[in-house]
Amino acid sequence: MNSILFLSIIYLVLVILLLVIGVIVIYALKLSIDALKIYINKNKNT
Repeated sequence: MNSILFLSIIYLVLVILLLVIGVIVIYALKLSIDALKIYINKNKNT
């Protein structure tokens, strides 16, 4: 029983880490896309 519990805890931790990494990646992509849009708009204006 203890080994099953241990494995399930490890699995939960891995899933949580993946979710956190996914959120960070999506947020970073969103920020970079916004920065690119601003950069493109500045270049169009000049």
